[in-house]
Amino acid sequence: MIRLLFLSLCILFCSVRADAQYNWVNSMVSISSTVNRDLGDVLRTKKLVDDVDALKNRQKGAPTPPALSAPAKVNYAATDFKPTGSRLMLEQFAAVAAEAERPRLRQALRDVLVSYEKEVRKNNLAYALAFFIGGNLQIIGETEIPDDASEALAADCHNALLEMDALKTMSAKDKQQLYETLILTTGMAAALYYQAIESHDDALKKQAQAMARESLEQFGFKFN
Repeated sequence: MIRLLFLSLCILFCSVRADAQYNWVNSMVSISSTVNRDLGDVLRTKKLVDDVDALKNRQKGAPTPPALSAPAKVNYAATDFKPTGSRLMLEQFAAVAAEAERPRLRQALRDVLVSYEKEVRKNNLAYALAFFIGGNLQIIGETEIPDDASEALAADCHNALLEMDALKTMSAKDKQQLYETLILTTGMAAALYYQAIESHDDALKKQAQAMARESLEQFGFKFN
């Protein structure tokens, strides 16, 4: 999934200086910390902390950690939301680029959402949150997370969100803003990371990994 999103952004990023790419994504991470502020308690639940620890410690090619066993059938309707009919975060995120670059960045951001929604349950906070956690961990750990672990992570995110008091009072618009923010920041960080891999740019790769750590550390997760 992360690689699919990268392919939709590769042409854009290949034509933009590395420092501009970094500044775009870094600014988006800063914006996301405000939108994501209500998620702190959710991401610090014991089950999600255990999930993150299991994925952090997973060695490349190893089997799925026991902590992320296949979930029982989950009814995700409770973490679905009704979209407003238009994208809500494109303009705010596109504004991090210079004016001449904004149309291309805006289209790239739109492509991230379209690519994501072709592969993953759309308009659902649990899957978006799992994508945020799993995507950033993939960037940090340089290893793919298997589908069964991703599904288990989504189920645990769903259960954690249902315990979140703020979710009960969030409007559909607020939920959509959160959903788009989780997907866009992760997708763009992944694009930056895979661009670094393709161009053999170790410095850029380390910058992408540092931003992925920052995205998770704002919620209390620790990395060496």
